[in-house]
Amino acid sequence: MTAGDPWSGRHAGELDSIRGWLCRIEDEAGPGFRVERELKPPYGWNLVDASGAIVCSGPLERLERWPVKEEDDDTSHQ
Repeated sequence: MTAGDPWSGRHAGELDSIRGWLCRIEDEAGPGFRVERELKPPYGWNLVDASGAIVCSGPLERLERWPVKEEDDDTSHQ
């Protein structure tokens, strides 16, 4: 992390190569969302909403698509 890092303190224990990715997923998902490691098999990641509910699980690629999928679902109902 460098001075002025927009993700300072967020996911500080993660590798630099994925820290920005985790933060972008959270930012795109919206306020109150966070990405957490799944500590039990099959491992991977969880996207958690503000209430603590897991809204998406799996590899980061799947979590990254979740906000886009939700937007697509919203427009299909109009």
